[in-house]
Amino acid sequence: PTPKWAAGFELPNVTVSGYGWTTVNVSFTVPQGAESGASGFSLAAIPSGGDRLQQNFTFNVLQYHDLEMSITYEDAVVTQGMDVRVNLRLRNMGNGVEDVKVLLPDLPSLWTFDIESDTVSVPAFGTVDLTLVVHTNRETPGGVHDVRIVARYGPPPQASSEGTVKVTILTRADLIVRNGLLEVSEVEIFEGTLVRLTISVENLGETGAKDIYVQFFIDGAPMGQPLYIPVMMPGALETLTTSWNANVTGLHELSATVDFTGDVDELNEDNNRASTQVNVEPLVLKTSPGFGPVALLFALATLAVVAGLRRRRDLR
Repeated sequence: PTPKWAAGFELPNVTVSGYGWTTVNVSFTVPQGAESGASGFSLAAIPSGGDRLQQNFTFNVLQYHDLEMSITYEDAVVTQGMDVRVNLRLRNMGNGVEDVKVLLPDLPSLWTFDIESDTVSVPAFGTVDLTLVVHTNRETPGGVHDVRIVARYGPPPQASSEGTVKVTILTRADLIVRNGLLEVSEVEIFEGTLVRLTISVENLGETGAKDIYVQFFIDGAPMGQPLYIPVMMPGALETLTTSWNANVTGLHELSATVDFTGDVDELNEDNNRASTQVNVEPLVLKTSPGFGPVALLFALATLAVVAGLRRRRDLR
């Protein structure tokens, strides 16, 4: 089929007697790059006189199987639910087309993966590059997970080539009101008092959060505009304060909600609120007491004494 086969006879010329037979051997070496399957040959004998003689025959090269898988990948660090892209290269070192099936037999719970084709055909001595997309799960615990990738090929029992990638899962942001506490600046609140309200917001997750709005409420009604936190990295703590004019007497519920717009994808959405109840008492202005009977008699007696003194001065 190609000059690489390097065929040759043991004798360049041979003499065949009349009505006789002569045996000549031809030898060739199957080259290393020969692919499996049938290869056609033509064998010709050219006599010194007469017509050329030619015979065609087929030589079958058997297939041997050998596959190598390499992973082009850097250890991934992703947040729960994010995808991981892994590039695979399948290199067929065998001499025939190899049908390869790629598996991820030990995926963590609820993880899935996508690949361009369930079975990939790799040509003899060729390579095929694939992209594998691993979908993590939003509820996967944080930590390092080993993902084993297996490429199976060849006739049963199938051989395999394997590799492992490491995926580090970070928990999503988790915004909380620290200790669930809404602090009120006054112990006793009277009508008209200006009260300071304070909460501490903390991110307990392993992923940052941005564009966080915090709203204070009085009896379920918003108190002014929401307060804004641009970004909170993991472990960050922010203290927020607002003022409330206690101008309505009675029992009231004060509360604050972190991420009240719901824009932040959080690990736990049930720990974003803190509340407390306060009682606003009416303001009573105390005045000095008026004149009682005893005070009135004392005042009259004082006036009488003063009048007596004036008459004496006039008589003189």
